[in-house]
Amino acid sequence: MSQPDKAVTPAIEVTIAAPIADVWAALREPGRLRNWHGWEYDLPDGTDALEPEIQTIYFNPAVTEEPPTRLSLGTDVFDLAEVDGGVRVRITRAPRGADPDWDAYYDDITEGWTTFLHQLKWAMERHPGDVRVTHFTAGTPLEPGPIVTRLGLAEIAAVPVGGDYAVTLPMGITLSGSVFFRTEQQFGLTVTEWGDGLLEVADSPPAPHRPVAGSAAILCLYGMSDAAVARLRTAWDGWWDGQFQPVTVPGEMPSAS
Repeated sequence: MSQPDKAVTPAIEVTIAAPIADVWAALREPGRLRNWHGWEYDLPDGTDALEPEIQTIYFNPAVTEEPPTRLSLGTDVFDLAEVDGGVRVRITRAPRGADPDWDAYYDDITEGWTTFLHQLKWAMERHPGDVRVTHFTAGTPLEPGPIVTRLGLAEIAAVPVGGDYAVTLPMGITLSGSVFFRTEQQFGLTVTEWGDGLLEVADSPPAPHRPVAGSAAILCLYGMSDAAVARLRTAWDGWWDGQFQPVTVPGEMPSAS
């Protein structure tokens, strides 16, 4: 597999139907950031890892800001612009090689930003001010095959963005909603049963730090009882653990940290 040109600077963007001041606040207030950036996971000592991740990425000494239109994280840059339909949020990545320590993870980080921008759009448009609960799983398939096929989503993979779907997953979970986004490696579905939640699944090709392909899933949940979340986690993990060998780093795929 050929390596991308080091001079290429990928740009990822979404348009969010919200005021620019609100989108800017979502990028600069830790309490809002944790309701769209990444996912919840614990450090080995059991403490919350999402909060320090947010501090490291969005509030480190290299960060500069020009409210409410530009936020530079030192390498990757957010640009906000008012357009028809709301606010265009574009992330321009630093070229490969700008930070050699992270070159092996460059494509994963690009995919991570793609995931997170869609989570930002979802949170701003459908759940402003709401607290989300997330569940993340990632691993190496025990048998080759894309995540959409394993989850029984192949039959709806061709549904256009905005189109409706209904499906029962292999672990017996029934989902319905609409297709939210689709990229070469990712697939996002709205989920009525999860309090108007979001399911994002992704496949990642082999890389220097990942000798074989991997898959990941993020469940974004809203307004569900603790008992309902626990039942969902148990059913999801019971199936996942029979299909995948786990990765050792919770945020490895995809990640922007």
